[in-house]
Amino acid sequence: MPYREPFAWAMIPLFENNHAGGDAASPSSPLAPSMSGSSSQDSIVEPISKLASDGKLNHYSSGSSVIVEISNLNKVKESYMEDSLQDPKRKVHKPVKGVLRLEVEKLHNDRNEADTISEGGSITNELHDAGELNNGRHSRNSIDGIHSSLNSSAIVKKDTHQNGQSSNGENGNNFQAFDFRMMARSEPFSQLFHCLYVYPLTVSLSRKRNLFVRVELRKDDSDIRKLPVEAVHPRDQNSTLQKCAHTQISVGTRMSCYHDEVKISLPALLTPQHHLLFTFLHVDLQMKLEAPKPVIVGYAALPLSTHIQLLSDVSLPILRELVPHYLQESGKEKMDYLEDGKTVFRLRLRLCSSLFPVNERIRDFFVEYDRHTLHTSPPWGSELLEAINSLKNVESIALLQFLQPILNMLLHLIGDGGETLQVAAFRAMVNILTRVQQESSDGAERNKFLVNYVDFAFDDFGDRQTPVYPGLSTVWGSLARSKAKGYRVGPVYDDVLAMAWFFLELIVKSMGLEQSRLFYHNLPLGEDVPPLQLKEGVFRCIMQLFDCLLTEVHERCKKGLNLAKRLNSTLAFFCYDLLSIIEPRQVFELVSLYMDKFAGVCQSVLHDCKLTFLQIICDHDLFVEMPGRDPTDRNYLSSVLIQEIFLTLDHDDLSQRAKAARILVVLICKHEFDARYQKSEDKLYIAQLYFPLIGQILDEMPVFYNLNAIEKREVLVVILQIIRNLDDTTLIKAWQQSIARTRLFFKLLEECITHFEHNRTGDSLLLGSSSRSPDAERPASPKYSDRLSPSVNAYLSEASRHEIRVCCQIIYRSL
Repeated sequence: MPYREPFAWAMIPLFENNHAGGDAASPSSPLAPSMSGSSSQDSIVEPISKLASDGKLNHYSSGSSVIVEISNLNKVKESYMEDSLQDPKRKVHKPVKGVLRLEVEKLHNDRNEADTISEGGSITNELHDAGELNNGRHSRNSIDGIHSSLNSSAIVKKDTHQNGQSSNGENGNNFQAFDFRMMARSEPFSQLFHCLYVYPLTVSLSRKRNLFVRVELRKDDSDIRKLPVEAVHPRDQNSTLQKCAHTQISVGTRMSCYHDEVKISLPALLTPQHHLLFTFLHVDLQMKLEAPKPVIVGYAALPLSTHIQLLSDVSLPILRELVPHYLQESGKEKMDYLEDGKTVFRLRLRLCSSLFPVNERIRDFFVEYDRHTLHTSPPWGSELLEAINSLKNVESIALLQFLQPILNMLLHLIGDGGETLQVAAFRAMVNILTRVQQESSDGAERNKFLVNYVDFAFDDFGDRQTPVYPGLSTVWGSLARSKAKGYRVGPVYDDVLAMAWFFLELIVKSMGLEQSRLFYHNLPLGEDVPPLQLKEGVFRCIMQLFDCLLTEVHERCKKGLNLAKRLNSTLAFFCYDLLSIIEPRQVFELVSLYMDKFAGVCQSVLHDCKLTFLQIICDHDLFVEMPGRDPTDRNYLSSVLIQEIFLTLDHDDLSQRAKAARILVVLICKHEFDARYQKSEDKLYIAQLYFPLIGQILDEMPVFYNLNAIEKREVLVVILQIIRNLDDTTLIKAWQQSIARTRLFFKLLEECITHFEHNRTGDSLLLGSSSRSPDAERPASPKYSDRLSPSVNAYLSEASRHEIRVCCQIIYRSL
């Protein structure tokens, strides 16, 4: 039973109605202009000034706390409602003599956790059921204002905070509440919350009573003596959930008005029997000798399954007595109602849930999906198919909020839903991804919500179902083959190509999770996880899909479309990721397919795509350790790289020649400074991998002579690094093959002496020259070397000459 009754209320403007972010105070706000929200994180907790009845702003500040005095109190007996709160002249309000004195203290950012401001302003709404989902990032602190209905007004209750007592959490009195604006944000829910806010509004009876309302959550109506569910959040801090909550007492009135907020934690699985039970009690406040005893006036029941998603007010009749099975329609005619069965009790519900959607189309899809997976619907799934197709009409905000569960369900249907449902789910998923991508406010090519889903939320159903990648590659491959054969697949296929990165990363992660499940727990300590061997049928689907996507790249590159370049990089990163998960020789089949499709010296844009593809996959951490396509061969990727690099050096495009030379230099530098390859035998192995490049240059010396000075310098740097780590045996064996090639070899060394001879001024080969700008063979700016002291210049000159002499001496001794 409540032990207080409200006697006065006050209105404190905080923020403008149209300012959802709350970054600036309204003109009538008690927030001092110098203290009003400077950031979205601090605005609601900035120091507050004194609010006098005359509207003048004065504040008494001590450190980070501010004393607020509110003198414009009004009688509660006037039965104030939302409309009357907005009355600017306050003609209907009777003043109360008194002053409410509050101390407001700023909360520090490190204690300002998560999105937790409730609309009712109740300090009892601690979010027990909130928890971080596995998205791996800290959710944005959104204590930066109040919901739009309270941006200009707030109901102030008597403050129990003692003067001078800290409220920043150090004494355990800090609280958390829910921010209702979270339900209107265009972003996926990052917390788990599932609660219902109940607001009893009015009870209209023919007699004057002192009424208050008890609110309970019950599982069923079979036994009226059964205790309610412990789901009501308490008013007292640091308390457990309670069985019920009470409103304040509305004293001596026929129209009882309430302004209480009751927060209820809902069960994860709502059944048709779950309902709210309201008990109306009258209490005689004239008793002086003993405590007043409440008397039950009536009851009202509200089934949650049919009313929980309603956004408008709900009106209910009041029963005189409860009987078993009072929710059933068949027995309602026999029940006795107050006020001739009129709907005299009005209340409002506010659902805040990341599990139960308010949007009807999303809710229908969830219901039909559950029926399908639980095999309680017909096998052909026509209702589910209709629900899937209706997802394209869902509002963007609701779609983003429930993005993760929607994608999980669609992926499950794509993986194991039958051909018709698979295609429908894939098309719906493409539509959703495209809409989400278009919602990117930062203009990034990859929407952050989709990236977070792949990286953190997607878990391939945790080994509870079959992996996603076989079904996804099959459905996508079927659509791609239909497009390749000339069938009309609609504009959706362009969207598929634009979102290819998302699907390919899902395939890779699904494979990686399966690899972990298969091998992780069966490995001896310290051993690496073996690669996953894809089944022949699955790998054939992936090969066919890869081939179709390569065709799209090849055809669209000729038209100069930017989408083709992005798709090319996406395919390169797909192969790059697969090298760490599946058998490398299966990835080499994909690389070989790519090289066959882009064979020879092709158009400039196509050749640039090929260089980009090689640059990405050869940047792999295990590039040096990659096997050959056959067990007897050495590194397959290095042989392909050397062949294509040399082919590019004979290309007419200067930018591509510079790009090819730069790829080699970067790779050699990475190997040189890689801590794993510092032993002499490792350096020898790497040098032998790149040694065929020298043979190709000796066979085609005109290609080398056709390079400009900057390109020659980078090629010669690679050659010197290779020779530096080679053993004598390999060099002698190469010279014994042909005297002519040996002479050409020393010609290369003479080129090294020429190009690396250090001149103090004016030389085009000084350290200031850059291989990243190979457009013209012109003297580079000496701005770097000119700043060097003469002693440093002399040292560099001598060091460069000494390096060449050492190489030549080694070679002559080998002869």
